[in-house]
Amino acid sequence: MAKKKRKPHKKPMRYPLSALDKLVYIVSCAVCGILSFCSLFVMLIIGNALAYNDSSAVAVHLNDTSILLCVPLVLFFLVAAVAVGVAYKSKKPLFGNKTFVPQGKWYEQETPVFSADFWRGMGEKAKLKIFGGIVASILIFAISLSISLLAIYPRRVLCENGEIKTYNSFNELAETRDIGKADYLIICVDRSGGSKNKVSYHIDEVFVFGGKEYAFSCFSFDNMETEEALEYMLRIKSDFKGKYKLKGTELIDKFCRRNSLTEAEKALVYELFDYTK
Repeated sequence: MAKKKRKPHKKPMRYPLSALDKLVYIVSCAVCGILSFCSLFVMLIIGNALAYNDSSAVAVHLNDTSILLCVPLVLFFLVAAVAVGVAYKSKKPLFGNKTFVPQGKWYEQETPVFSADFWRGMGEKAKLKIFGGIVASILIFAISLSISLLAIYPRRVLCENGEIKTYNSFNELAETRDIGKADYLIICVDRSGGSKNKVSYHIDEVFVFGGKEYAFSCFSFDNMETEEALEYMLRIKSDFKGKYKLKGTELIDKFCRRNSLTEAEKALVYELFDYTK
């Protein structure tokens, strides 16, 4: 059987990337990926820290809109990481590979991006296109960052005097509620997460006003240790004059195990839920 003739290359191959070019691409892609992952958490951490600037703040719950407002910045860095990856795969030279010696004629040496020859040999239209892309990227980044900065302020704050203050994205006080005037109080153990190993358990106190709920979990008391936070939640329950409902009592033991509570902390949880073992 006759061997098939090898088809000639239709397009010359590019020089392999130098070690420096590969390093720059890998570091740039990694930085964009890390910034995409961290930008959400950084904004939420800053927002939480600013909320506790109010000396009367006892617990803080960041609104769900904060996460949505961070999406544009997250997507910007994700797209940047993909763009860097595409350039790396296409072997676009940045500084060039001067040590490579081509074997054969099917290699094409492309002018490195960071070289004077790259810009000299480029037409005016191509230069304008690149300049426009840079300007557009800067504008998109500025807009994404501006939107994400609004994620810092939306929050719900429980104050020492029993007030719940709700702030909007512009750090304006939008609403004030007195927990003593709530229709009723819900104390519950809830779970979040997907797979078995990633499930987390938390205790929430939910104040209900005309069907609208204002929840604070035991992890909303950032400036307190676990035992101190549970004591404060128990004090809220004791001082509340209205009716209260207990939910999720079957998850109490799982909450205690998953969060490695001490005996003193477990006793507070049992008292909070009128639970006897």
